[in-house]
Amino acid sequence: VLGRLYQRELYLARRIENEELRTTRIHEIEYELRDPALAHLRSGSDSSVEGTGYAEALIEFYGGDLAEALTSTRQAFSEEEWLYEAKRLEGDILLEMGAERVLGGDADAALNLLDDAGNAYALAAEIARSDPSVHEGECGRWTQILEIKRRRGEQVLEAFDRAVAACDRSLSIDPNRASVHERLSHLYWRWADLVNDRGGDPEPFLEQSIAAADRAIEFNPESVPAFFTKGGALVVAGLGKLARGEDPQSTLEEAIASFEAAIAIDPAAVLAHDELGYAWERLARYQVGVGIDPRPALDRAVNAFGHVIDLNPAYANAYNNLGIALWRRALYEMRTGSDPTATLEDAVSSFDAAIERNPDYAYAYANRGLASRTLAGYVLAEGGEPTESVARARSDFERALSLNPQIFWAYPVQSAVELIAARWALESGESPRLYLDAASDAVEKALVANPQNAVAYQSAAEVQRWRAEWRLSQGRSVRAELIEGQRLIEEALRRNPGLAAAMVTESTLKTIQAETEQEPRSRAALAAEASAGLRRALEANPLLEHETEELRIRIAGLHSN
Repeated sequence: VLGRLYQRELYLARRIENEELRTTRIHEIEYELRDPALAHLRSGSDSSVEGTGYAEALIEFYGGDLAEALTSTRQAFSEEEWLYEAKRLEGDILLEMGAERVLGGDADAALNLLDDAGNAYALAAEIARSDPSVHEGECGRWTQILEIKRRRGEQVLEAFDRAVAACDRSLSIDPNRASVHERLSHLYWRWADLVNDRGGDPEPFLEQSIAAADRAIEFNPESVPAFFTKGGALVVAGLGKLARGEDPQSTLEEAIASFEAAIAIDPAAVLAHDELGYAWERLARYQVGVGIDPRPALDRAVNAFGHVIDLNPAYANAYNNLGIALWRRALYEMRTGSDPTATLEDAVSSFDAAIERNPDYAYAYANRGLASRTLAGYVLAEGGEPTESVARARSDFERALSLNPQIFWAYPVQSAVELIAARWALESGESPRLYLDAASDAVEKALVANPQNAVAYQSAAEVQRWRAEWRLSQGRSVRAELIEGQRLIEEALRRNPGLAAAMVTESTLKTIQAETEQEPRSRAALAAEASAGLRRALEANPLLEHETEELRIRIAGLHSN
């Protein structure tokens, strides 16, 4: 039993992306589970172990001598061909070898080993189709294949389907097997996250993930992986609601409760603390978007990330997530008329710490670029020159996207950076053409990455808005830009009817159109539409009042003319 528990926990530990945290957790489970299992086997007290060759293979496997274990278990099977446990163990050993090859960067070798593992499990299943552990091993094999192919950008649907089918076979034999429900919950959660990132509907998979986690908890009320995975699935569900303009608060609060349940069982569960902080930060994101003070939620997020850093100072992701929480606090400060500079500097320092611990951390570069973009916008709004912050943001986004082109949210922010450069060029009497073209390229990539991303359409409309501003300053026609900008805004609001930033952009487009209209009644009607649009935006998010003050004055000037 201890040996199977060790394998289960090792499987979970192998999914931890941070090397230092992964190594620490593996050492913990070796001490807590592997070493007692080895002592038990060496004592010869396990009467369920058939054959000395198989027993030796188990000892070598749990002791970490995979090559010797593989030789021993194959020899045990050749001597006793009814001993399906030896073939099952062969599959388990090859899975572990494959995981080591992945960590060593040799995915091709890992896939070859996983193919061999499949052959071993298939033979074990022929002898003992009613052993659920064989099918659970096959589920783990296909899950590993899925992760390898996902990171390569290859098609992963077959691997997902086969992993689910293998887990289902295991549960058809033993429906109460908590470890398989845990595997299924994690599998559906990660698949839902992938579907969501690509603009699909993750809801059916999230429902499956949550249901599997609930079943695992029913059979094992202290299943930390089940509470953790359920929380992760609920966060993705909350983000889906947020993207559609729905209220995600109750869903995110349920996620928070699930992470807190995992922590109550295991206070040292680093990933649960990290995801707890992330859930609080996502709740703060929603609150900023609808005009609610996010500081209490952000304080809880910062506190959770602090716990993670205390538990494992080498864990880069905690510094990245702490930086995001600090950046969002800075955004709130800016929107309420305060100077966000000091908080942005703290956020950048946190992203620096993440990159120091993981120099290839794409998301940390992207988030640091986001902080620089926010500072550039603030400096420009205050009448300063944003060039230095723009350059830093550009550099970070280029690095991030070279490491991971699939960070779809980075492209709209990259576009916003170029629009700040374009605005500064306009104010300096220079041509903004190159910057506007760069902004267009970025939003095109955003829409390819996720065609359902409302923010990407709003960002594309902003490019048209600033093209129109430039042409207006030259006395040229802006009709084409306004038509395209309005089309894009309609696409954004169709996907997220509550997106206040899109309402502001639409109001600005109406204002530009009114400024070009010569007929007084038409001009007044357009000004009224612009005013009504701004009013709707402020009703959706009162925090936008400070940054839309210039637009309000501009609209008021139309009414007075």
